[in-house]
Amino acid sequence: MEDKLTDYPCLSSISACLMLSIIYVSSLYVWNSPHHRDHPSTIKKRFFSVFVMMFIAPMFLYYFSHEHILRKASIWQLLGLRVRGLFPAVLTSLVLTMMLFLGPLCMQGFSGLWRLHAEPMYWVSNFQNLIWVRNHIVAPLSEEFTFRACMLPLLLQCFQPITAIFVCPLFFGIAHFHHMAERMRNGMDFTRALMLS
Repeated sequence: MEDKLTDYPCLSSISACLMLSIIYVSSLYVWNSPHHRDHPSTIKKRFFSVFVMMFIAPMFLYYFSHEHILRKASIWQLLGLRVRGLFPAVLTSLVLTMMLFLGPLCMQGFSGLWRLHAEPMYWVSNFQNLIWVRNHIVAPLSEEFTFRACMLPLLLQCFQPITAIFVCPLFFGIAHFHHMAERMRNGMDFTRALMLS
């Protein structure tokens, strides 16, 4: 099996990323729930699914990584979890995110809405709201871990870094086509559901 993986590094990397995308989305639907996606029981079940996926995804990275790469770096280093360079990475990410949201941040500053974020009860009520926790904590963390930390090292085995950075979000996009089925179940026509998804 190892010889086959080294003979076609791009095919094995892309296949692994595609399988990981499909398994990630499938884990959300493993529960046969009669409720919609915003129902508390559905959200809790999906929390468990993505928690399990955060253990499965690094196994894909380990299995599909070339042996010479695993000799040079630990699985933790491949995932981007290392102390060296942590502070600049966190600072750069924070600054870039603030720049991305500079418009809304300024509007909140001018309107005084930013004061709401200084209220402890604002945060207490948000952390008690499962939809808010899903949208702002669980989904971003699990998606970034799976679709960036685990997939990007696989894609770097056969693509240049700039190409891998642009190919990786395609798997994230493919994974979001499951919303099309939900939209069509709720009565949306195929064309509109396809365009939104």
